[in-house]
Amino acid sequence: MVNSYFRIVISTIFIFIVGALVWLIISVDDTSKKLTYSIEEQTRELILQQANKFIKILISHIKDSNQELPLLLKKDSNLRKILNENLEVMRNSNIPYIYLLFLDKDGKFRYLADGSEKKSDFYQKFDPDDLIRWQKIYKGDKVTLLDQSYYHGLWKSMLIPIKQKRKSIAMLVIDYSVTLPHSVNAILAPLKNFLMLIFAAIVLLVLFVTFELLQIYLIKKKSYKDSLTKTYNRGFYNTISKKLSLERYHILMIDLDYFKKINDLYGHLIGDMALKHTTQIIKKILHKKDYLIRFGGEEFVVLLDTKVRKTTSVKIAEKIRKTLEKTLLKTEEFGDINICASIGLNQEPHKDKSFQSAIKNADIALYEAK
Repeated sequence: MVNSYFRIVISTIFIFIVGALVWLIISVDDTSKKLTYSIEEQTRELILQQANKFIKILISHIKDSNQELPLLLKKDSNLRKILNENLEVMRNSNIPYIYLLFLDKDGKFRYLADGSEKKSDFYQKFDPDDLIRWQKIYKGDKVTLLDQSYYHGLWKSMLIPIKQKRKSIAMLVIDYSVTLPHSVNAILAPLKNFLMLIFAAIVLLVLFVTFELLQIYLIKKKSYKDSLTKTYNRGFYNTISKKLSLERYHILMIDLDYFKKINDLYGHLIGDMALKHTTQIIKKILHKKDYLIRFGGEEFVVLLDTKVRKTTSVKIAEKIRKTLEKTLLKTEEFGDINICASIGLNQEPHKDKSFQSAIKNADIALYEAK
């Protein structure tokens, strides 16, 4: 009973530790994602606010003009200077490239202004990686973010179409990188890896302990089996007698008659065959919840589970005896050999003081049967 409580406590503690580790790993991962998402969102909002200020400045300078923006900027070098300066103000370590593009009649992009450190010339051609996609964004009216992770130092490109009177006149492009989310991941990654290592170590430990317990169980199970008949042996009886409640069992004590004569007349090999023959017959009659134990040389104990059958113990004992008598042991050297047995029955083992006492009373009944 103490061992059972101890196993329950250990199992509960183990489940709690594993559960806590899994929760910590999930929490660290979730926290990392939330922090990264929050920082990314804030960065996008700040960049978009700055971009909208630039767009207002641009619109305020061209609102009264009917000329296309490239032609206007070509004529007005002062306006080009104003736009470049405003874009330069937005540039920082996280925004290395920021420029204003125009889509010409041939479907090619041209620089109108550039706030990057290394500026492109006015109306210089710009070749995006996915021209068709960029053209669609230019003609649309939604701010679009493109992954640029394959470029060294770049993280995203923000493409902002600029419209006047529902017509696309330019597109502001901001290439920006955010190092902080990567820093957050770099800080949390060792903790996550450490927790994963602990979790893996516990899993390996559990597998090792399970394997060892399985080995012990198989060895113990093997030690409980009679090597000849494959039934339970005296060792199993000694173990089960300390745990089993006899409230639901009746006890049969079975002894093969004239077994010594069989050994003397036919030899021990035929004697072994007789024991195997007997156990095979008894097993076919018994229920899977019954116990068949080889108690001695030619002596067997059967614990009949009374809760799983309607047939009385007397009828089962008689069926075993008659079946043994009718079923001859067939041998090549000596022909058919008759096997018979005497059976003692204790139908009230729960009234005895101990398991040993109940077995003794079944043995007395066997003696009377002989």
